[in-house]
Amino acid sequence: MPYFWEITRRWQETYFGSYFQGEIFRSVLFLFAGHFPLLLLTLPFKLYSTFVLEEKFGFNKQTYGLFFKDIIISEVLQLALGAPLLMAFLKIIDYFGKQKFALYVMIFLVVVQVVMIAIYPVLIQPLFNKLEPLKEGVVKTKTEELARKLKFPLGKLWVIDGSKRSAHSNAYFYGLPWSKQIVFPPKAGLT
Repeated sequence: MPYFWEITRRWQETYFGSYFQGEIFRSVLFLFAGHFPLLLLTLPFKLYSTFVLEEKFGFNKQTYGLFFKDIIISEVLQLALGAPLLMAFLKIIDYFGKQKFALYVMIFLVVVQVVMIAIYPVLIQPLFNKLEPLKEGVVKTKTEELARKLKFPLGKLWVIDGSKRSAHSNAYFYGLPWSKQIVFPPKAGLT
């Protein structure tokens, strides 16, 4: 860790100029400098898990191209979203000090979670999967009836193309308290 901290100091001085100085930027740089070697170290295990173990039991449906595309998109998202969020997190701690920062960090994290719940289905999920509205049929009718009976704030019903990665199937829901979306796997008897 001290070695990476020293490397990030040199990178900061050499490549980032006077605008990107300070402990907060250096901390973000430090986090990402340590992240990429870990990614490279875990990559063989992810490849083995997906293309050997999952394949052996008939679950893997990914191609190498899709596998690496997902990793690249994930890394870009971590950089694009993670760096500003980490900088804001550290700025809150720096600004409010050791005595008061915990309350403001908690408020910040709650706001971030609500915003992420709102933007995930619109901006992030489409980068990985395609959602289509659930077609008319027994599953849709029964799900809507159950939602009404339970007073579940059902917004929309979707089918996800998750089968292009794995034969595992899983339904889930997401959304804010007043509007929930339910997502079904493609092979859930949706007729």
